[in-house]
Amino acid sequence: MTKLTPGESPDYYGLLGLPVNAPQSEIKSAYKKMAQLSHPDTNPKKPRAEEEFKALTEAYRVLSDPELRRRYDLSLDQHSLKQEYHKPDSKILSFVDNFKRAVGPWPKRGGDLRYSLELDLIDVVQGGKFHIKVPRQAICSTCQGQDSSKDCPACSGSGLVQTVDQLLVSVPGGVEQGTRLKLAGQGDAGLNEGSSGDLYVEISIRSHPILTREGINLACQVPISFKSAALGCELPVATPEGIQTISLPAGSQAGDQLRISEKGLRRLDHQKRGDIIVTIQVETPQHLDQPAKELLSSFANASRGCYPREQEYLELLDSLKNKNGAS
Repeated sequence: MTKLTPGESPDYYGLLGLPVNAPQSEIKSAYKKMAQLSHPDTNPKKPRAEEEFKALTEAYRVLSDPELRRRYDLSLDQHSLKQEYHKPDSKILSFVDNFKRAVGPWPKRGGDLRYSLELDLIDVVQGGKFHIKVPRQAICSTCQGQDSSKDCPACSGSGLVQTVDQLLVSVPGGVEQGTRLKLAGQGDAGLNEGSSGDLYVEISIRSHPILTREGINLACQVPISFKSAALGCELPVATPEGIQTISLPAGSQAGDQLRISEKGLRRLDHQKRGDIIVTIQVETPQHLDQPAKELLSSFANASRGCYPREQEYLELLDSLKNKNGAS
């Protein structure tokens, strides 16, 4: 057993909130009360809970054994200890107060913070690093947050001051709406050597005027004229890298789809990108004047037999008509 000296002896009486002349019968009840306050199972978020509980258990082991307590008492300066720790005359000084006085201020973890980062869809395609300004609590530089009981003019005794810090957030390409990125230790500062909280950055994606997201693919609907659909054309399409022209084949129909490979979003697990899916919308002309109407009628007469789908539909109607007439 290691010999205890006055300079090295832990204050077992102070840990249990007892005077040095406490009767043996009070030691067990004092230990039970203090152990309930500091047990790791009831304090999962308390950094020093296990350390404090072990100290309490060791204090109880020594003081509950008459011989160990006698030897421990011999190692202490009775007079100084009696003056610092005494059994309170009122209930104001609780067991928790005594414990804090014995082991010092408990570490206090800083609070977690939330930040909403709004990005354009184009930003999400490639990902990147983005600067954000985050209001957070920092340790007071005047008092260093060491003694919050003093009336510090900078923090009014709280030990913390409000600051706005600029941080750099790395956003991977292809993140989803609502993705939360954790920046460990970038929340509010802790006190008494407590750890800082974390910062959670939630991604919000602005809508694009043309492109919409479908998983890792991007999609758009492109209106074209009847002439472009019939004769084909070079079709401009919006992509994350700018405008790209693709060839629309002659005879394209409404609802036909074209695909631009690897111009969509990246998968989070690898570098391959999705596609852009272009859906054709054939627009019917409106507000035709009389000359345009006459030209369109002439065109319709000249292009009879050029509409196979319409012809097939009419033939089906005729067959139904004949069948109904026969019955």
